[in-house]
Amino acid sequence: MSEKTTDRAKTAPRKRAAGPGKTAATAAPETAPKAAPEPRAAEPSPITPEQRAQIETLSMNLARAAMTAQGAIAEMALKSADRPAA
Repeated sequence: MSEKTTDRAKTAPRKRAAGPGKTAATAAPETAPKAAPEPRAAEPSPITPEQRAQIETLSMNLARAAMTAQGAIAEMALKSADRPAA
């Protein structure tokens, strides 16, 4: 054997032997650091079909109100643009 092979053998990390009555497969989880459990996302509570319909109706009404307000603002902006500056 050459010196390089001998040096490599000396510096190579060795695997730890499993304890008495343990195999390498059962010893690994004990030595591995345990990861923190991942936080779970908040699960929405189950809603009834009636509640779902009410939410959809409310959403549509809110969208209509937003479009009406946007139209009113645009109309006022156009009217003020037609007037000469005072």
